[in-house]
Amino acid sequence: MSTRLILLSGTVHGDSLTHTLQLLHAEGRTGHLHVHTPTGPGTLHLHAGRLTHAAYAGQVGEAALPALFQLPPGTFEVFADPPMTPVTITRPLTQVLLTAAVALDHQAAEQAPHVAASPNSVSDAELEADLLGRATPLRPTPEWVPALIADLQDLTLGADAWRVLTAVDGQRDITAIAAHVALPLEQVPNVLAEHAARGHLTYLPPLLPAAFWTDVRAAATKVLGPACLFLLRDAASQVGAAPEQIPTASGRAFLDALERLASPARRAALHAQLSPLRATYAL
Repeated sequence: MSTRLILLSGTVHGDSLTHTLQLLHAEGRTGHLHVHTPTGPGTLHLHAGRLTHAAYAGQVGEAALPALFQLPPGTFEVFADPPMTPVTITRPLTQVLLTAAVALDHQAAEQAPHVAASPNSVSDAELEADLLGRATPLRPTPEWVPALIADLQDLTLGADAWRVLTAVDGQRDITAIAAHVALPLEQVPNVLAEHAARGHLTYLPPLLPAAFWTDVRAAATKVLGPACLFLLRDAASQVGAAPEQIPTASGRAFLDALERLASPARRAALHAQLSPLRATYAL
């Protein structure tokens, strides 16, 4: 019988694997996550909350994640022993999960039934509007966050476009990208809009800063204890967001959902802890 310490175990279904990784990341855990499904085993390794390695069906690193995140139902166990494999993933977890989600969306789009194109030509502006789900082309304001869909190695780019797109990490907003590449702020949205129209990137709504998640976790923990991580995750899902990636426009709804999920006995105390955050972050 195995004597390895099991930190956590459960079933694989839907987004449960993603939620488990986010929980282990939030708690700063070190260990191995082993997945057992009818299609074969998978493994994910973490060190101090950082995802450092993934392997499934002969793929390793980030290349293994899209398949791992759409596994058929199965089970998983998280063991506390430290990783011994080479590090194959170095980016922050939020970026890794975003890239995997975009890859899955792109794969689903490729597998969708083909619809013959209209013989009429489609302008870049119309294509951009379609990609962004808007009636008219979107020129995002400086706080919007671009995220790459295409692989830069497959593109032929000019010098300025290369500088801008290599700074797109799914975290920096347009203002931060302009500062990072030392280009005028009014120039960067034009570069991004061109490549959004070509399907190379998309836009994410402005997110609340990382400090918001730190503050809300600290406030909720004072009232609810460590178990609040599950309520935080559930509150985020109620506003259609992932933990640590709360859109600014959904901030108030997220806090309201968190209060509703708390037990009636603790709801007033939680409201008192969260009220200052509404003022601090103008929610």
